[in-house]
Amino acid sequence: MKRIILILVLTIFIIGCAEEPAIKPIEEPTEEPNLEEILSEGTTKPVESDTKINEEKIEKAAEKEIPTSYHIKNAPYYREDGFCWGGSAIMLMIDHGLTKIENIRAVMKSGRGGTPDMFMGFSEFGVIDKVRIAYSKDYIKEFADFYNHQILVRPDKQVILLDNQTHALNQLKRLVSSDILVIADVHYGNHFVVVTGYDEDYIYINDPGKDGEYEYEDGDYQEHAKVSINQFLKEWGISKQEKTLSEMKGAIGFPGDYGMIWLAK
Repeated sequence: MKRIILILVLTIFIIGCAEEPAIKPIEEPTEEPNLEEILSEGTTKPVESDTKINEEKIEKAAEKEIPTSYHIKNAPYYREDGFCWGGSAIMLMIDHGLTKIENIRAVMKSGRGGTPDMFMGFSEFGVIDKVRIAYSKDYIKEFADFYNHQILVRPDKQVILLDNQTHALNQLKRLVSSDILVIADVHYGNHFVVVTGYDEDYIYINDPGKDGEYEYEDGDYQEHAKVSINQFLKEWGISKQEKTLSEMKGAIGFPGDYGMIWLAK
């Protein structure tokens, strides 16, 4: 009897030793959303992912990525009174390697006069495919159609619609803090300047020259100026553009408020 019991005990012991312990599989860490891709230049659609992304958290994280102040070093400057759109476009092209402006200037001067003429310069310089424009989602369809069908080569890639003023200002700061010069349509739609920097109080600009009878807030014209953010936002629209366009038969204005133009790098 004792012998039988001993055999049973040994059998149970051997079987127990033979079983492999349960090993839990190592769980791969969940990857955080790639903000650089989400905020990449020209992105207007949500990034597709198998993991549901919390848009609110991403938006807050994106805002944290924007420096509180930034200044583009050695931004090029060009001045010519009464030629704000052309002068602004020339500054962007100089930043992209333009050395001789005479031919580009002549091409832009051959137009009807007005905003679309700067795109003739971009085309002549061979960077029309790099052009990006942004404006309010509440745009003027007639003008937007003109840009989409007669100026831009890939409007689906080149146009960004802005939800509101906050969205626009954040987009402007993201571009500038990436060392990208941005043309801004200011003075209620009647003037163009190049934004070169910002801080908590001011937007810094290269103004291509006097244009019309605009009076600056401080009363003086300055080539390299700073404008209070409040004043900049107040004038960053096209509310008075129609008055100027009525004096220029057949002229085309910018499609919407918060107008921006830049060249993708």
